[in-house]
Amino acid sequence: MGISTGSSSRSHRNDINITPLIDVVLVLLIIFLVTMPVTLTGLPAQVPPPLDSNATTDALALVVTVAADLTITAEQAGQRQSMELADLPRFIRNRFDQHTTDKVVFVDFDEQVAWQFVVETMDQVRSAARDVHHDEIAVALVVKPEP
Repeated sequence: MGISTGSSSRSHRNDINITPLIDVVLVLLIIFLVTMPVTLTGLPAQVPPPLDSNATTDALALVVTVAADLTITAEQAGQRQSMELADLPRFIRNRFDQHTTDKVVFVDFDEQVAWQFVVETMDQVRSAARDVHHDEIAVALVVKPEP
């Protein structure tokens, strides 16, 4: 048996009790793991179906082409017409009033055309719609396959 000698300096044990710390960390970990799937959100995306090699383009499709010199050409059923950007909504509205096909306009553009002008062209196409939200006319970009 050991007997204390009664020295003047008291010796304390300087050990940190980490058991409560581990308990708190584990509880927080469980809370975060449970709430993580609730907080995850995503954006819906519509992915086009794969292209069929035998697919043919619709003869009545309206294609608006923006050339490198910023000239705009509209083509439908083999007929081409050049026009100014401001005249595009009226032209599209007249075409869709004559034909009762799907109201989709394909926008094709040269690689040298700035995106700002492409977006302005798409805005002009959508402004031809008569509904408030401009959802009547769908705008699609023409995708060129890489060589």
